Amino acid sequence: QRFYAPGEEEIDKVLRVGLVVVDTNVLLSLYRFQPKARDELLLVLKQLGDRLWIPHQVGLEFHQNRFAVIAGQENFFAKTWDELQKSANEYIQKFHAFCNRIAVTQDEVRKLVKGIEGAHKAIANEVSRAENLNEVHLDNRDSDDILRRLEALFANKVGYHMDADQLKQAREEAQKRIASKVPPGYMDRGKPDPSGDYIIWKQLKQEAAKRQVP
Repeated sequence: QRFYAPGEEEIDKVLRVGLVVVDTNVLLSLYRFQPKARDELLLVLKQLGDRLWIPHQVGLEFHQNRFAVIAGQENFFAKTWDELQKSANEYIQKFHAFCNRIAVTQDEVRKLVKGIEGAHKAIANEVSRAENLNEVHLDNRDSDDILRRLEALFANKVGYHMDADQLKQAREEAQKRIASKVPPGYMDRGKPDPSGDYIIWKQLKQEAAKRQVP
């Protein structure tokens, strides 16, 4: 089977005039990023202007998963700290066992363990610093600045939902593709809504065709 490869001119055209559609996880990642990285991503998206657009399905998935991602990010720091502490303790225990086996002097052991603990402390401080910078919490979700900025960014840039018949046909087609392992979306068969990626693809193709852009 031969595959079509676009030339440099076609690639250049897409980059200059093409419709740019972000996946749901790109939007949800804004709740995971540190403020500086978040600002950089939002700035890049803003610079796309009217070329930026999301299908209705992306917006739907974003709102369905937003609270879970916020809660997961809140728990992420404590979970990371616990895992790092456990790993550090195990590392030091193994190091002690190694030193005992080959009779390393106690002074040398203490010096090396101090270095290990110093490195661990530096990493722990970085985790703590990142946690302090995380301003996204479930208890302040009603004043969610990320949501506010996204609403401004995507004003008039969200597609309409499919009507009942279109949605039914799209879900049926998605199931056929999953059964036949035809992309896009067949690898989402284990998700709560395995037809989501196909619906996104269908909606973005319709928008690109309407605009007559790649």
